[in-house]
Amino acid sequence: MATLEIIRSPETTLRQVSAPVRSFDQTLKHFALELIETLQSAGGIGLSAPQCSQLRRMMVVNTNNTSTLTLDDIFVNPKIKQQSKIGFVNESCLSVPDISGNVFRATKIQIDAQTISGEPITRELTGMSAVCFQHELDHLNGILFIDRLPWFERLRLRGPLRRLNKTQPPRPLSYQTNVNK
Repeated sequence: MATLEIIRSPETTLRQVSAPVRSFDQTLKHFALELIETLQSAGGIGLSAPQCSQLRRMMVVNTNNTSTLTLDDIFVNPKIKQQSKIGFVNESCLSVPDISGNVFRATKIQIDAQTISGEPITRELTGMSAVCFQHELDHLNGILFIDRLPWFERLRLRGPLRRLNKTQPPRPLSYQTNVNK
C-alpha cells in the first residue's frame, strides 16, 4: 500500500464540495486502505479524501482511540442525524499545519454513513470521536476548521492565518454547526 500525499491549505481542492460515492468496488477499498495507512503514518486521528486530492465523500476517523485502524473506521457518504452537548474544543489539522484553535463542536452526535461495501450504518459518537467526525465532514464540504474560529481566536492567530491565506482568504465566520440533511 502507498502513503498518499496530504495537501495543505491554501490548495483549492480543500475548498471544494466532495461528490457522493456511488461505486463500491475494489478501487474504493484500495483507496480506503491508503487513507488508513496515510493517517497512521501522519499520526493524526482523522483524514478525509479531499485532503488527499480526492473529491469523494469518504473519511477515516479513529473512533476507538487505537493505534491500528481497520476498514470499520472508514465512513462513506457520512451525515449527522443528531447532535448535542455543544462545547468549545481545541482543534488542529494535517492540512493546516502549525495552527490550532478553539471552535464550537457537538461532543455527542448520531451519524448515518455507509461502509466500504455500501452497507448502511448508524453510530453514536462522543467526545473526541464526535469532534473529529465533524471536522472531517467539514472537509467534505470544503470547510476548514479555521473557518469556524471565533473572532478572538482569529485575532490571536492573525499572523499565522495571514501567512497561510495569502492566496486563499478565510471564509466568513459561521457559528452554525454543519448538519447534513
